[in-house]
Amino acid sequence: MPSLAIRPKHDTACGIAKCPVEVLDLVLELLSSDDWRELCLVNRPFRALAEPLLYSKIHWSWKILEDPPPIVQFLRTVTQRPELGAHVLDIRLDGRSVARAANPKHAYNSSIPLIPVSGAALDGGLEFIEKTRVPYRDTWQDQLRKEVAEAIVALLLAQLPNLRSLILGPIFTQRTELISMMFRLAICELEGYVLPKFSYLKEVSIQSYDGWDWVLRRENVRKTPDFLPLFYLPRIETLSIPIRSSLVFKWPTTYLPNSATLKSLQLQCIREAHLIDILKATPNLEKLSWMWFHDNMFSDDFDTPVVDLNQIAVALSYAPPTLTEINISADCQTDVMVYPGLSTKGSLQTLSNLHSVKSLQIPLVFLVGFAQDTTKLLQDKMPRNIEHLTLGYDLSEFYNTLSEKYPDWEWEDSAVFGLLKSWLEDWNSWTPCLRGIH
Repeated sequence: MPSLAIRPKHDTACGIAKCPVEVLDLVLELLSSDDWRELCLVNRPFRALAEPLLYSKIHWSWKILEDPPPIVQFLRTVTQRPELGAHVLDIRLDGRSVARAANPKHAYNSSIPLIPVSGAALDGGLEFIEKTRVPYRDTWQDQLRKEVAEAIVALLLAQLPNLRSLILGPIFTQRTELISMMFRLAICELEGYVLPKFSYLKEVSIQSYDGWDWVLRRENVRKTPDFLPLFYLPRIETLSIPIRSSLVFKWPTTYLPNSATLKSLQLQCIREAHLIDILKATPNLEKLSWMWFHDNMFSDDFDTPVVDLNQIAVALSYAPPTLTEINISADCQTDVMVYPGLSTKGSLQTLSNLHSVKSLQIPLVFLVGFAQDTTKLLQDKMPRNIEHLTLGYDLSEFYNTLSEKYPDWEWEDSAVFGLLKSWLEDWNSWTPCLRGIH
């Protein structure tokens, strides 16, 4: 559709303004953001119709360090006209890494990137934070003055009461303590703070950087913030978040969430022991994606290099009958010169009891371990009604040749083929619905 240019008042085409508002809404939804921007300049009635559409979706990306997305400019506008924040329904801040303009092919990793803020935007932001009455507002204001990105993103989100969808890319989530604290007070506290309740949020994706991050190592930042408050959102349907793994798992309130609306859940960082607590709170879950993750540089008594299959089995025993798809992957972050040496203990034998599961993606090592043992059978662990199976070689490269405590990855291709052959020779008896293996 051609761009809708501004026409003089005597143009008969302006008769469209006499159409019912419902018809105008349908027409305007077909236009582009440039058209909406032009309509906002025509007159007040057109502005009232086009402005909510213009601000409904905000999709920005950050690739060049010196050219951050216009978050600060938007905050300056919202400070002057707070009602504009209510129009934002969908916000997506993309970016995996940034580079300097002078060297765009190489990622900038000297420090966590800052977003310059000053003048009216800074003053308005400081005033807004003060009015929220949150107990950590001095820290939030201090971080805003220092141009820390998470302080600016938290300030942005705190002014979007009608948000439906939120996606934050890794470059915006290197530090998220302020964002997670803002969510906790906004969602889980009954009163006392001037923050939106995010009652309309249906989709949230907080993406963490899943590879080696020199900046976080240098600044000793552990990339597992606490986003458990998001389970308390009353309309949440799709949730993808990193969750801190620690010795004691604790929900942010005295009552447990009942995420009855949650259909799709993707978890990063959390270890198997706490997966049990999560699945207890998701009674209608249909799709579960989980990355087992061990960070050898931050290893402690809880985050060990041992995959506890028994705990995973217990967690999956709480899977609701609505669960039809499970995707499990595994990764380990370590010093490039030292492999941590991984091992498994226990068994996933009870996977076969998940009769509602039709699609399963899982590392082969979770089913048969690191050491080659041809007495182990895949069919013993397969959900009976499975239709699609994807086997991965996750963690097979992580072994410690300097220690006999942990076994090497011993499985030869011929032995893996033998596992499959043993199953598929009588697949119809074990998994009669099977349609494909990848």
